[in-house]
Amino acid sequence: MSSTNKFFGFVAIGVLFTLPFVNCWLVQIRHVQCAWCATMLFMLGFCLLAGKQLSRRWLGMLIDERNVISLSRFQMILWTIVVLSAFIAAAFYNVFNNVDSPLAIAIPNHIWLAMGISTASLVGTPLILAQKSEKSVNPENAEAAKKQFDPPSEAQTSPVPEGQTPPPKPSDNIANKGPVVYNKRPENAAWTDMVTGDELSNGAHLDLAKVQMLFFTIAIIVSYIYAIWRLFGFAPADGLIAFPDLDESAIALLGISHSGYLVNKAVPRSVAATDTQ
Repeated sequence: MSSTNKFFGFVAIGVLFTLPFVNCWLVQIRHVQCAWCATMLFMLGFCLLAGKQLSRRWLGMLIDERNVISLSRFQMILWTIVVLSAFIAAAFYNVFNNVDSPLAIAIPNHIWLAMGISTASLVGTPLILAQKSEKSVNPENAEAAKKQFDPPSEAQTSPVPEGQTPPPKPSDNIANKGPVVYNKRPENAAWTDMVTGDELSNGAHLDLAKVQMLFFTIAIIVSYIYAIWRLFGFAPADGLIAFPDLDESAIALLGISHSGYLVNKAVPRSVAATDTQ
């Protein structure tokens, strides 16, 4: 086992053993909100370390098999950290208040539905792209289509002095399987991957379905964080027995945005004159 793997192992064990003590201390001094925040930070730190260990990027938890930062991963991790950390903090609060069943905390069906919708996108995205990857593309036209990933700049249009290596271009880091584009290395993943297309025809352009889903997801999660914050701020002395619910309209918005996201991803597109079929 390398020294890096050992370090990550020690950190993981440290998180598992430190988190309960931090929660107990904060709950005892009646800072349930701080206990929740601390739990979220511990979980986020663990995910960042795992990503760094596995893909050499702190954001490795968001990078999928195409070496891009995935929007579906981003929202799934958000929901998991917010809901699970709140459940852990509430459970410690119940234990401190001697509740008979400290884990008997009702999580509304709408929350499970929201997480299920996010999971469907997480699972459905690679299935759709895998089918599209089987479509054949003319290699020469595909290379020509990749040039749209190179923004015009003086560094790329001015002549390179003799004996010097030309600066790398974004298209040098792009590859394709059929019409589907991906990065050659995890180091090439960028935040813009979450809002751009997945194919040669739209990979350098904003994907409005992704933008819509990103905005809806952030708005709903931020609203739910505020609801849990208020719940913990006015936590009853006899324990926490239920989480706040999401409004049906919020679930409808989330469902519509995810449906549009998946349908838009499944729609066959012209590959900018790269398709041989």
